[in-house]
Amino acid sequence: MKGLTRGIWEEVFFRGILLALLTKIYGLRGAVLWSSAVFAVVHLKTGDLSPVAIVDIVSIFFMALLFTFVVLRTGSLLPAIVFHYVHDVFVNLVQNAPGANEGTAAALLYAFLWMALVAGGFLTVWVVRRWPNAASAGP
Repeated sequence: MKGLTRGIWEEVFFRGILLALLTKIYGLRGAVLWSSAVFAVVHLKTGDLSPVAIVDIVSIFFMALLFTFVVLRTGSLLPAIVFHYVHDVFVNLVQNAPGANEGTAAALLYAFLWMALVAGGFLTVWVVRRWPNAASAGP
C-alpha cells in the first residue's frame, strides 16, 4: 500500500493549513479555488504537459473541490481523509490493471474515472448532507 498514507498529509496540509491561510488573504471562495488549483498543480509530473497529464490535473482539481466541500460542510478533515484514501486505493487498483497503459484501455480508464468522479461527487454530497455538524448537533 505504498503511497496511500500520502492522502492523510495532503488533507492536513491543503484542506487544513493552506485553506485556512488562504481564507485570510482571499476570502473563502478564493481560498477554495486557489488551494484546489495548487493541489492540482502539485500533482503535475515535471515537464509533462501531455493531454493525459492535463486530464489528470483537471480531474485532481475537481477532486480537490470535492474534498474541500466535505471539509467545509462537516467541519472535519476526517471524512475528506477517508474519501481521499478510498480514491487513492481505487486509482491504484485501476491504474495497475493489466493493459491499463494501452491506447483503448487508457481511454476507457479515463472515461471510467470521470464517471466515478461524477458518481463520487453525488455520493459525497449525499453523505455530507447527512453528516452531523456543530450547528445541527444542539446543546
